[in-house]
Amino acid sequence: MSSAASFRTENDLLGALEVPAQAYYGIQTLRAVNNFRLSGVPISHYPKLVVGLAMVKQAAADANRELGHLSEAKHAAISEACARLIRGDFHEEFVVDMIQGGAGTSTNMNANEVIANIALEAMGHQKGEYQYLHPNDDVNMAQSTNDAYPTAIRLGLLLGHDALLASLDSLIQAFAAKGEEFNHVLKMGRTQLQDAVPMTLGQEFRAFATTMGEDLARLKTLAPELLTEVNLGGTAIGTGINADPRYQALAVQRLALISGQPLVPAADLIEATSDMGAFVLFSGMLKRTAVKLSKICNDLRLLQRAMDMLREHCIVGITANEARCRELVEHSIGLVTALNPYIGYKNATRIARIALESGRGVLELVREEGLLDEAMLADILRPENMIAPRLVPLKA
Repeated sequence: MSSAASFRTENDLLGALEVPAQAYYGIQTLRAVNNFRLSGVPISHYPKLVVGLAMVKQAAADANRELGHLSEAKHAAISEACARLIRGDFHEEFVVDMIQGGAGTSTNMNANEVIANIALEAMGHQKGEYQYLHPNDDVNMAQSTNDAYPTAIRLGLLLGHDALLASLDSLIQAFAAKGEEFNHVLKMGRTQLQDAVPMTLGQEFRAFATTMGEDLARLKTLAPELLTEVNLGGTAIGTGINADPRYQALAVQRLALISGQPLVPAADLIEATSDMGAFVLFSGMLKRTAVKLSKICNDLRLLQRAMDMLREHCIVGITANEARCRELVEHSIGLVTALNPYIGYKNATRIARIALESGRGVLELVREEGLLDEAMLADILRPENMIAPRLVPLKA
């Protein structure tokens, strides 16, 4: 400890640093905190990633213990530390910035150091006494950032996937319910922010349900297809250097059991270590869903609680002012499109121009000029005749 007793001194190849005495992270994490002040968002903001890291470290420790490379005492202490992280303890100790150099090395070292120091305390030692249990030699045994980190990211995504699907499904059901409730409510459809032709609110909400349903179906199949093949055991570049030949199969088997996810070892570890295509495809699917949600409710961009909030605070409780919707239909210039087959294009464009210039309603002008009788108008304006294809009688 330093003389101030509020810090401990740790060393690495670059020298010594004073680490806060109560911190469970160590010198490598502290260097990353000092070097990467970019987003201001620490990785503790992503608890599923922290849990994924702890599960990877637990699986690695289990495999190394079974192969005889890790002592029983160290394995027990590492296991207890990982279990506590999986339960949600010590997440505040993951302090490195989410955006960092080194392809995740700082995140991996943050996990190694926190696990090591929790384990050291369980063994009766002080934080930083790495001669008894080392972040690299023991916690990171047979691993590299390049296989541990992407495996943890895949696992974190899988752990959060069910909640995403459930949230999206609830939103779809809410849209569908409103589609039935509003099936009879006539309104003006719009294109390019302009009134176009009539439709019902029910049709609009059913379309919302359909478009999000397409994404739900794709997300259900995409994540298992893209994220379950892991490169754990490939170490630095996929060759498996510094790992027991039996390690990969054991570690992935243990990780699948610990996480409850159907993880399988990558067939080609070198390819799997360098190829980030699965993340690109999955990210693209999430972006597609976000763009659709944005179209539905304008500025909606992210999926943390947004779909639940939209459903709870807007969709489920939304009501329709049927009379106002009908009034807007009858006074919209766009209504002339529905009348065009009956009064002809020339009359339709003339009526539209007069309505635009005078502010008078299309129906009012049609009635005034006697272009259609009331019975015909009533028939045309029936919702079921305005929202779907219809055979129009030939004009004389």
